[in-house]
Amino acid sequence: MIPRHQAHRISAQVALMVGLAAITLLPAVLGAQQVSPDTKPEDLAQGEFVWEPEAGPSGPVVVLVSLNEQRAYVYRNGILIGYTKVSTGKPGHETPTGVFTILQKDKDHVSSIYKAKMPYTERLTWSGICLHAGGLPGYPSSHGCIHLPLEFSRLLFDIEHLGATVVIADETSGPKEATHPALLLSP
Repeated sequence: MIPRHQAHRISAQVALMVGLAAITLLPAVLGAQQVSPDTKPEDLAQGEFVWEPEAGPSGPVVVLVSLNEQRAYVYRNGILIGYTKVSTGKPGHETPTGVFTILQKDKDHVSSIYKAKMPYTERLTWSGICLHAGGLPGYPSSHGCIHLPLEFSRLLFDIEHLGATVVIADETSGPKEATHPALLLSP
């Protein structure tokens, strides 16, 4: 049996270790760390992103989501300005493929179905498929939405307008390479 004064000390040490672990994991939980533009998409760690809006300072925005790669690419006026890892729909809740437009935007959205916070929501379908900040475990884990790192979703939310184009593709539904992303640009 541990004497009472030692039990309190052990309890305090455990609380300190848990607190330090939480602080260490905070960036991963928040899922947002901007990295050098020299970082290739395939070299991104979970929660990292590249954001270079000055590469394409104006023009229409198109987001390309690759289900196979679990990455999103942001083009402005046909120029790649950002990319990140994402988490899409898990088995049984697959993210649909196709060409979508932003139907609605809500910075502080809460899911009416799951009662979950969905920061920086950009609605793609009226049935609930959206781009928004969410969990990034490194594999498809959502109920069909595209989860983005928190800061990346905020930056994207700030530059996208209603009607902007979002293309969601997998290896069977889209081209292997988009050589002319400007063809996808919304008017």
